Amino acid sequence: PAILFSFAHPHRVNRLIGIGTMAEIPTAWRSHFEHGLDMILEPGKEEDFAQCFAETILNQGDSGKVNRGKLVFKSMKRMLCKLTTREREAFRYNSYRLLNHTKPILNSLCGVKALLCTGEYDHFTTPELVSEVADMFYAPDVCTIKDADHMVHLEQGEVFVNMVKSYLSGSGIRQVKGLCENEESVLA
Repeated sequence: PAILFSFAHPHRVNRLIGIGTMAEIPTAWRSHFEHGLDMILEPGKEEDFAQCFAETILNQGDSGKVNRGKLVFKSMKRMLCKLTTREREAFRYNSYRLLNHTKPILNSLCGVKALLCTGEYDHFTTPELVSEVADMFYAPDVCTIKDADHMVHLEQGEVFVNMVKSYLSGSGIRQVKGLCENEESVLA
């Protein structure tokens, strides 16, 4: 929604920051995503639902390489298990809205200044998917945060805050420590 708003009303947006942003839910994750939604309102399936969604969003294969990876997974799973019925209904509604959203067809690039990032080990919103969104913008800043997965703000909080502060102050993101060095926009 924020990206679409930026395209529709660029004069009303100063800067856009997208974390783990993708144009649409990747085909590879759709069935896993839908499987979790099948369980979300089913009594007695709270644990299965939480496990399914946490595994969809967070990369368990590389959790040992992710700063706080195992703790974030455990916390997310616990939080998902504790959702109230109303929160589960809202989660389900918003998840289906995301599943039904398709990549926008654009006739021009968005001129809004944008910073788009993801974690180095994010298997849900890969750096390639973030780059696909970046292609919708004119001269965006794109970066990958080291030793992070999908929840970069929890896994690398200090790096994340420094990146956002530096970007919003107009200093850029090149000098921020904790970003992967192979990113073109970081080196440019």
